[in-house]
Amino acid sequence: MLLDTQFNDLTKKSIGCAMRVHQELGSGFPELIYQRGLGCV
Repeated sequence: MLLDTQFNDLTKKSIGCAMRVHQELGSGFPELIYQRGLGCV
Protein backbone atom coordinates (compact mmCIF):
# COMPACT_ATOMS: atom_id res chain seq x y z
CA MET A 1 0.00 0.00 0.00
CA LEU A 2 2.89 2.38 0.72
CA LEU A 3 4.14 1.96 -2.83
CA ASP A 4 0.76 3.07 -4.21
CA THR A 5 0.78 6.33 -2.29
CA GLN A 6 4.47 6.93 -2.91
CA PHE A 7 4.06 7.23 -6.68
CA ASN A 8 0.49 8.52 -6.77
CA ASP A 9 1.44 12.19 -7.10
CA LEU A 10 4.08 11.51 -9.76
CA THR A 11 1.59 9.40 -11.73
CA LYS A 12 -1.04 12.15 -11.63
CA LYS A 13 1.45 14.76 -12.82
CA SER A 14 2.74 12.54 -15.64
CA ILE A 15 -0.75 11.75 -16.90
CA GLY A 16 -1.73 15.41 -16.63
CA CYS A 17 1.23 16.46 -18.76
CA ALA A 18 0.45 13.81 -21.36
CA MET A 19 -3.17 14.94 -21.50
CA ARG A 20 -2.14 18.57 -22.00
CA VAL A 21 0.19 17.66 -24.86
CA HIS A 22 -2.56 15.61 -26.49
CA GLN A 23 -5.04 18.45 -26.03
CA GLU A 24 -2.67 20.91 -27.70
CA LEU A 25 -1.64 18.67 -30.59
CA GLY A 26 -4.83 16.72 -31.14
CA SER A 27 -5.00 13.13 -32.25
CA GLY A 28 -3.56 11.23 -35.17
CA PHE A 29 0.14 11.92 -34.81
CA PRO A 30 2.84 9.26 -34.51
CA GLU A 31 4.03 8.49 -30.98
CA LEU A 32 7.32 10.29 -31.62
CA ILE A 33 5.51 13.62 -31.97
CA TYR A 34 3.86 13.22 -28.57
CA GLN A 35 7.19 12.16 -27.04
CA ARG A 36 8.77 15.34 -28.34
CA GLY A 37 5.87 17.32 -26.96
CA LEU A 38 6.58 15.86 -23.55
CA GLY A 39 10.29 16.59 -23.89
CA CYS A 40 11.28 12.92 -23.82
CA VAL A 41 13.33 13.06 -27.01
